[in-house]
Amino acid sequence: MTQRREKPYGIHDSEDTKMTEKTAKQIARMKEQTIGVEVEMNHITRRAAAQLAAEFFGTNRSEYTGSRNGYETYSAWDAQGR
Repeated sequence: MTQRREKPYGIHDSEDTKMTEKTAKQIARMKEQTIGVEVEMNHITRRAAAQLAAEFFGTNRSEYTGSRNGYETYSAWDAQGR
């Protein structure tokens, strides 16, 4: 026999459904975003770090992208091109 979970005071089924739908939409939108990550490292070049990240993503796609932003940056992409 399953026990029914007690809801906190003032929370109703329709509110739970709305929150669940809202959260599901937020998660779906987050999965579509492209983000950048800056990583601090020691004793490894930026180029080597980008190559390692690309290998981790399974794409082996990394390149120098400093010409886009003026910094000495390298980028790596995942299988979805992000």
